[in-house]
Amino acid sequence: MLRNTESNEKRDPVFYLFPGYMDTRAEPTVVAIDDGGNKRYKVYYFYESNAWELYCLTDDPSEANNLIDEEPGIAAAMSTKIHDWLTQEHPTWNPKFPIRKTSGESAGPPPQL
Repeated sequence: MLRNTESNEKRDPVFYLFPGYMDTRAEPTVVAIDDGGNKRYKVYYFYESNAWELYCLTDDPSEANNLIDEEPGIAAAMSTKIHDWLTQEHPTWNPKFPIRKTSGESAGPPPQL
């Protein structure tokens, strides 16, 4: 895939969970990148603000236009994929979720849209 950027082969989604803090540059976040139709989207969930953001990387690679309100179906589908990824059953899968500051408990997966 990386060598053949013109490939039409379907790519699997890319996920990452950043459960901690890094000075002022990062906060607990979960992200997914996936194709929807003929476009590539990136969705963020920010634990601190309990907020979702959605960007179309195909049309907006600089992530300047948050489409969370304009594309609710895509946002909901991607939030479900994040939930499924984080809650999958596997003997070696045990994600470390952010800790809620108010209670000291695990924040768990983000709410689905």
